[in-house]
Amino acid sequence: MIQDNSLVKKILELPVIFDIIISDFGREATNRYLKLIELKEKNIISKILKKNSRVFYDEYRRIMYTVIADLNYFKNAEILKATQENGFISDEILIGLGNTQISNVFFERVTFSVIHNVNLAILHGHNTIRITIPCNSLSFVTESILKILKDEDQLGKFINKYNIEKSAKDAILNCNIFGRTVPKAVLSYISDKNKNNKKLNLIILGVKEANIYYKKLAKEFNINILSLKKSEYEIIELAVIASINGELQDLKRIRKLLQDIIIQPRKEKYENIVVIEACTDFTFGIGKNSLTCFADVMVRECYFNSVIL
Repeated sequence: MIQDNSLVKKILELPVIFDIIISDFGREATNRYLKLIELKEKNIISKILKKNSRVFYDEYRRIMYTVIADLNYFKNAEILKATQENGFISDEILIGLGNTQISNVFFERVTFSVIHNVNLAILHGHNTIRITIPCNSLSFVTESILKILKDEDQLGKFINKYNIEKSAKDAILNCNIFGRTVPKAVLSYISDKNKNNKKLNLIILGVKEANIYYKKLAKEFNINILSLKKSEYEIIELAVIASINGELQDLKRIRKLLQDIIIQPRKEKYENIVVIEACTDFTFGIGKNSLTCFADVMVRECYFNSVIL
């Protein structure tokens, strides 16, 4: 067998993408996302190597990453408040559920953490950086952070306030930094799979913030997002809590409610229905899993936009 090492070499010539992953919304979902990325990337590389009788090593990987998993820092004020007032943490601490909003302190701390890690990645020699949060409802946070990273004045304020070295500002402004959100990745994935170009009707099994974000993007993909009622959002919020807690009986009960009250009536009324489990904590198996779609798109961006695939 004649070996052609040119494709193998081209893997190593691909640009490295450095991911900054903001974790803990929730942590189990982030860990599943990392496992999906690990396996999908390995499968792509291994197929090329196998054709050339080469063995896989992690050093072939083109996706590097760091994970920021620091809820105690991000939500310190909220955790202290819950401790002092109740002595325990309830679902009121979960952003996106009910009336719980993102505080300025929370956003600022997440943003500082990203800036710090972007600067560190640049010091390590990386010049292509992706910012991601494996969470549907926090997509607007990714967008807001990116705006700060690209705005000289706002970025300068953070650098001064948190005593980051002054040289970091120019380095960050001149770096190729971009963000990827779960909803946009999911819509891209669904659109690519829609070979017949049918007008799709999506049921977004996610909290209200997630649905708002999906609707904002839907026109770009010629996709219709079906509206949900207040009572249906309440069922989805119960599903979020049940998924985090992991109690089997609760999960079975909620799964049936999602199917009977939200999904089935719309399937009877509309054609070309696609159900999206638009909370990365969900593993109900009643729709496309947004976390799986996200991982697929993130890996494909690195390898399938190249000359080798």
